[in-house]
Amino acid sequence: MSVKREIVKNLILIGLVLLAVQGGWLTLKYILGTEVPLAYVPSRSMEPNLRVGDLVVVKGAKPGEISNGSIIVFYVPNHYGEDAYRIVHRVIKIVEVDGILYYETKGDNNPISDYHRWGYIPESYVIGVVAYRIPLLGYLPLKIRQPEGIAFIALLIVALLLWEIMDFKEGRKGRSGYSEGNSLKGKRLNNIVYPLFSSYPI
Repeated sequence: MSVKREIVKNLILIGLVLLAVQGGWLTLKYILGTEVPLAYVPSRSMEPNLRVGDLVVVKGAKPGEISNGSIIVFYVPNHYGEDAYRIVHRVIKIVEVDGILYYETKGDNNPISDYHRWGYIPESYVIGVVAYRIPLLGYLPLKIRQPEGIAFIALLIVALLLWEIMDFKEGRKGRSGYSEGNSLKGKRLNNIVYPLFSSYPI
């Protein structure tokens, strides 16, 4: 197999993995009835109930199903649809104006409510309610979204492709046995990947 075919094979594999992830995401959206079925906690505003790095499962809810005490995920008013402005806070007050429900929210760890920052949250800005909490699992998306995390993923993909090329050039000539070949492969993998983990800790 040529180096080009080896690279193409690995790119196809990466593409299939990405398609599987996307398919899983779409399935979760359908099952949970919300556009954002999973979210992570980026700050300490909801401690001790939700901690930084927690992953929360979000379930779609009709406006009337949300009550005082519900933890909701919502877009900040005037920033609708911008991913960076999704908030996970608790409902502490509900008002109805002209048939539309509005929610006052507050972080459990914050001294005052969010009303002083962005007012009431219209029902149309609510993504869903928090159904489950998975401790620490949100650290991965939290770190990957940062510049060093993106660089790490890109370099890791390049490193894996380089590893395949080196394995093709060196591993198919003069390999004396299974043990020796795997030893060489292990050394090459360590030499390529270890510096990445050292330079881009996530």
